[in-house]
Amino acid sequence: MRYILENATGRHVFNRRTYSYDWIEPQGTIHMAHEGRYITLRKEEDDKKEFRYDLATGEFERVNHYKKGDKVSRTKAANITAWFRECTLVTEDKKFGMLYAYAKQSAPNRYKSHVRFIEMFATQKIQIMEQWLSLGITFDKIADAFNSMIESPSYYSSWRDDSQIYHLPSEYNKELLQYVREECEKRGHVSFRFINECYDHWNDGQYEVFKKIEAKIEEEPQYRPVFVVKRYDWDDEYINLLHHESESSLRNQIIQVIQGYNLDLDAFLEYCLYLNHVESVSIKKLMADYPDYLRRELHLKGGRMARMEKYPQTWLSATHKQQQEYKNLQHLERMEKRGNTEKFDNSIEANRHLEWKNGNYLIRMPTGAEDIRDEADQMHHCVATYIPQIEAGEKTVMFMRDIENPDVSLVTVEVIDGAITQAYAQRDTQPSIPCMIWLTKWAHEKDLRITAVTLR
Repeated sequence: MRYILENATGRHVFNRRTYSYDWIEPQGTIHMAHEGRYITLRKEEDDKKEFRYDLATGEFERVNHYKKGDKVSRTKAANITAWFRECTLVTEDKKFGMLYAYAKQSAPNRYKSHVRFIEMFATQKIQIMEQWLSLGITFDKIADAFNSMIESPSYYSSWRDDSQIYHLPSEYNKELLQYVREECEKRGHVSFRFINECYDHWNDGQYEVFKKIEAKIEEEPQYRPVFVVKRYDWDDEYINLLHHESESSLRNQIIQVIQGYNLDLDAFLEYCLYLNHVESVSIKKLMADYPDYLRRELHLKGGRMARMEKYPQTWLSATHKQQQEYKNLQHLERMEKRGNTEKFDNSIEANRHLEWKNGNYLIRMPTGAEDIRDEADQMHHCVATYIPQIEAGEKTVMFMRDIENPDVSLVTVEVIDGAITQAYAQRDTQPSIPCMIWLTKWAHEKDLRITAVTLR
């Protein structure tokens, strides 16, 4: 099939002798093709004259055909401008036609002749595109430009597109490259953005996570509704975000979170399903805050991923409480970094007299942000939310420990105005009987009242 790339319609040229415009008819038809390292230019009206552009050297060559063989001589682009001007450009190579359309999109307006324009084909981004087209990958914007060029070559105007592909197909792993092929066959064409996202987000193991999610949904269809979302917030069109390109950023974010925080896929899907049914939190709403929640949780746990609470049962209240803990802890950490913890230290020193050692246990004051973070991490409660009150001297927080193992938390105690108002073991549970007996002795020794319900 013959494709017309550019259609010469002739032009008016000003004649200085007659001071009038003369009409110049089109000069002929040039066949163009991409053969190996060369772009060949053959004129129908003069089959003994052929030019070719060497992509490797970036130079034009003239091929003179003789009976005894071909003679090749190098030439400059300026020497064939007249031969090339006002010619209809055609090709029988569809792949070259697509490449020509892409080059036209990428070319700045400074190219005054098609001879200079041919030099564009030696640039890296055009060569990258040529390799993708050689694999049979069709791109939406290139297909549109090519079809427009074929339908109305006389009126085709190039337009610039800043998006481009940055990586060769050889830089993608085999599984991912096969996925690209399958998506192209399924859709008919793909976008530049899709190819770049595959490399940027899925080439480092995230593609395997994506395939695991697909396989899991295939095995257990009850998880499929998790990934059915509204395309836009204002309409009722529902799409599957795993395969719809408009939600590719959300899909990539989910995959990055699963991989980055080493989430168990079964537990994550079960959690998403739970939130959807119980708290009416869709995966779209969840992912608006979940990455930040995990980032804060990792900080609160001192960077220890194994201790993170990855799936809080009450999502809205848990995130609100965590935000307050994170804010308070960051405040204290900034004060420590600046060496400006005078208020916090004075509050601690003012209540240092409440520390006590007796028998198998001791109770002590916190020493700083790291101490409070460690207590919250071990006990799984919100002691970090009390930092502003501790700093202001409104309440005192103390840690009960075993003398032989002082790094392991047993009970967190709150004292306000000479009264023990709270005393909780792990996860806000009641302390053990020996701990309760010892805390009663401590309260009697330090003349403290007991109002905490867990010590009654």
